[in-house]
Amino acid sequence: MFPLTQVVVSLVTVLPSVLMLFFLLRIITPLTMGAVIAVALVNGLVVLLGGSWLGGKLLDARMPKILATLDDFASLQQ
Repeated sequence: MFPLTQVVVSLVTVLPSVLMLFFLLRIITPLTMGAVIAVALVNGLVVLLGGSWLGGKLLDARMPKILATLDDFASLQQ
């Protein structure tokens, strides 16, 4: 991915936590801070699982090329 695309995707994934934080910071109570923490944890878990899943799909798609490159490097060693 291009760097600009990575920045945009990163900002979109953090957006739910940031919006929750901005809206609930106007009412500062332990309950609202707990809600912010809960939303941030769920958001982080979703991003972690989604990134692992997409990374696995990308690795599966590129595996033949990666193995061919490693085989070429191994043949240079002999």
